[in-house]
Amino acid sequence: MKVWDLHCDTLSELRKAEHAGRPKSFAQNDLHIDLEKLQKGDYLLQCFAAFVNLGDKTPGADPLVTALEEIDQFKRIMAAYPEKIAPVYTAADIRRNAAAGKISGMLTIEEGACCKGSVGVLRRMYELGVRMMTLTWNHENELASPQRNPGGVLVPQTEKGLTGKGFEFLAEMERMHMIVDVSHLSDKGFWDIVEHGTRPFAASHSNCRALAPHTRNLTDEMIRALSERGGIAGLNYYAPFLDTDPTHPENCRSTVELIAKHAAHYKQVGGAQMIALGSDLMASMAPTSWKMLPSCRCWRMPCAKRALPRTRWKASTTAMPCAFLRRTCNNNGEYADMDKNMTLEKRIAAELYCYQGKMSVFVDDLQGHTVEVGADEEFETASTIKAFILAALYLQAQRGKADLAEEITYEQSQFVDGSGMLRALGVGAKLKVKDTATMMIICSDNIATNMLIDYLGLDTINACIRELGFAHTVLHNPLHFDRYRRLGTTTPRDYAALFARIAKGELVSREASAEMLSILRQQHYNTMLTHDFPQYYLDCEETGAPELIWVASKSGSMNACRNDGGIVHTPYGEYVIVLMNKDFHDIIEYNDHPSMVYGARVSRMILDQILACEGELYK
Repeated sequence: MKVWDLHCDTLSELRKAEHAGRPKSFAQNDLHIDLEKLQKGDYLLQCFAAFVNLGDKTPGADPLVTALEEIDQFKRIMAAYPEKIAPVYTAADIRRNAAAGKISGMLTIEEGACCKGSVGVLRRMYELGVRMMTLTWNHENELASPQRNPGGVLVPQTEKGLTGKGFEFLAEMERMHMIVDVSHLSDKGFWDIVEHGTRPFAASHSNCRALAPHTRNLTDEMIRALSERGGIAGLNYYAPFLDTDPTHPENCRSTVELIAKHAAHYKQVGGAQMIALGSDLMASMAPTSWKMLPSCRCWRMPCAKRALPRTRWKASTTAMPCAFLRRTCNNNGEYADMDKNMTLEKRIAAELYCYQGKMSVFVDDLQGHTVEVGADEEFETASTIKAFILAALYLQAQRGKADLAEEITYEQSQFVDGSGMLRALGVGAKLKVKDTATMMIICSDNIATNMLIDYLGLDTINACIRELGFAHTVLHNPLHFDRYRRLGTTTPRDYAALFARIAKGELVSREASAEMLSILRQQHYNTMLTHDFPQYYLDCEETGAPELIWVASKSGSMNACRNDGGIVHTPYGEYVIVLMNKDFHDIIEYNDHPSMVYGARVSRMILDQILACEGELYK
């Protein structure tokens, strides 16, 4: 049975020994973990934490220096024993190392304050190989509050969670695919991650609060939330986190049977797929009842079966760790075993290197993989807001508060210049609500848009947008460019989520999603998404070939922005792509505008990736 351990403090102990003038060898030492013990224990993966104690009173102690020195310990270990242990940055690395008979070592951080509140330092940590980090240890910092409460270890911290800087770190960690570790985080902080995060996360060394009431453990509600997000939890060997009386740690036991009971509870509440080990070895704890802990493989199946004879257990394989890492820290997946420095995000960045503007990208293959570049950046919507108005209309229609067959009249107050056909029909023209919505989308008719805004009400539209879950999207004003400078704001993530839910038949209802999809397929202005696509696939009426690729989308352009997004259908299925641009210098609209040219290149890059991987971003 292969062992997968999410947390140990060995690097800290090796650094302390070196500073004390008594360096220890990683090959064999008197610590809980060394190379010999890992080999005897049949380890697949050991995560090594660069641990920082903000309460360190050593003269000149610096959290960043401490973290970097422990990272240096990790680098030296990997360099000294390359035939026996190797670093991992992606899921593919674990499989490669296992095939070569090597243990995998993953670098993590325990105490996000070592970054000193700098997102730049966080990025450099990622470049050094860090793939998981706790926002806190046991001290308050600029990112979040830890699970510490004056009331003691049985009273959770529910008032203080992530700070503004903490939310900034969360977004950047998710963008880079660095795993957010919620162990040590307050209850409020945990739920902040659940509410504001979008990716699977980990509790690297936490047990079940229902069995051991220490607040460092997870409640059943937390376990379910972690599991539903696709996350993972590591079983901690520390006695007060395992036994029933953490207020008297001297009376607590650390046994295989207790660990097995916590594992069974995780399995019952969240499922077996979320269970890993998170030994916390070389922390302040020392399970004295266990001899040579790693080499005894930590929790043999016979012990687990004796503890819980009715629970069905099976030995772990590489499948669960690789699947979790692929969903989280594996930016480039395993496509062609691509070098870690050539992630799809970095290839997009290379494509945009000479672009004199800012482009953000969100791609979702609807198979569990995404590509994100500035996905939470706020952009002016221009006409992309019309897709959200369409969604609000169908939500109101489902409630009986709007009638798609009702006739509405074009009034003089709704006139506006720009795209569309209604101005040619003249004031007084009557259209059914659904026809008005169709005009709003397929030819981006601005007058039709104002008619629907008046019909539904601006406040109602925004309430519907919020209710549908698009928290960062707002329609600020009707379309009157002489009066209002802003139309709407959104993020690439929100816009992509709208199309993803339409593609899955989940926006308002399956029937409503199908109708919106049909309208969006008729949209005329999708030159950014399809400009560089092979025309043979798009012009099936001319070629007589089957319709292999089609697009359902809504674009939008104003002086300040050039946006496009939608669903791209391929023979392998659909994917969602959103491209948003701002901060460029040339505000004149023309087909070969740099934002269009570079956007088309990125869109073709994504299409090629999807086709090569048969419907997925990463094969």
